[in-house]
Amino acid sequence: MDRRMKIITMLKRMLALTSMLVLLISCIPEALAAETALDIPNGSWGTWKKVSTKRMSFTFEVKNTNSSKTVRSFNVTYYTCDAYGYQNAQTETVTLTQKIKPYETVEVGPIYLSDPQNSCLVYVAITKVYYTNGTSETNSDPNYSYWILNEDDLMVDPSDITSSASRYSSPTATPKPSSGSTASASLTIPSGSRASLKRVSTRRYSIRFDVKNTHPSKTVTSYDISFYTCDAYGNQNSSVEKTTLTQKIKPYETITCPEIFLENAAYVYQAYFAVTRVRYSDGTVENVSSPSYKGWYWD
Repeated sequence: MDRRMKIITMLKRMLALTSMLVLLISCIPEALAAETALDIPNGSWGTWKKVSTKRMSFTFEVKNTNSSKTVRSFNVTYYTCDAYGYQNAQTETVTLTQKIKPYETVEVGPIYLSDPQNSCLVYVAITKVYYTNGTSETNSDPNYSYWILNEDDLMVDPSDITSSASRYSSPTATPKPSSGSTASASLTIPSGSRASLKRVSTRRYSIRFDVKNTHPSKTVTSYDISFYTCDAYGNQNSSVEKTTLTQKIKPYETITCPEIFLENAAYVYQAYFAVTRVRYSDGTVENVSSPSYKGWYWD
């Protein structure tokens, strides 16, 4: 009888310990991780649009890398920097509600950026994820991905920026074409474009060449051309300069650009040009992140 009572007592204790363990687990549904399963993947597209002089909306792509859990909502922490890499807006955290299935990649947002006039960079990290099964993950040490909002004015390597927000990832995020920044614009200097060169004075040339609007529906209203010159040996002998040309160019239209002036004509034997920004009649703008320079040379 005593032995039977001992066994019953032992079983009761084991049951009590199991109940306590289950209760403790249920009280800690959250997991801490260096990174969450919701990821900003390499090459994530970013889309931005100026809402007002003091506000810009921003959306970007994320991927749920969890093999079994569906995301219910998540926290995004972000801030912006100016052309010199100084943080120009406070670090903010917002919660976005969106279901994202396992292995699904979706565009999320918008989040809203302040001071769009002076913002050249935006840094974004996923800091907490809530799943539909009631569990969650908190990112204990987030990696920030960044997008370049204004290539032309940027004066610093984004990967060198340091601030108190957190550590940074390598530059893995790229802009989305036709949404603010592109690898190349729809306005091109077409292959075979001929340049018309004219000596204005002993120290000055003017040059004109063909440009083509390859966009199927948008009309160009103005655009920026960046350019530099080289000497007879191919050595660059001027800084990279920029000029803004105002000219309406319809979809698929090829037209000769207005005059661009080159200084120090006595030592100029080559000149290289690239489209770096395009403005359209609907108010949208393309900033070229990787301009392709077209060159001409003469004796």
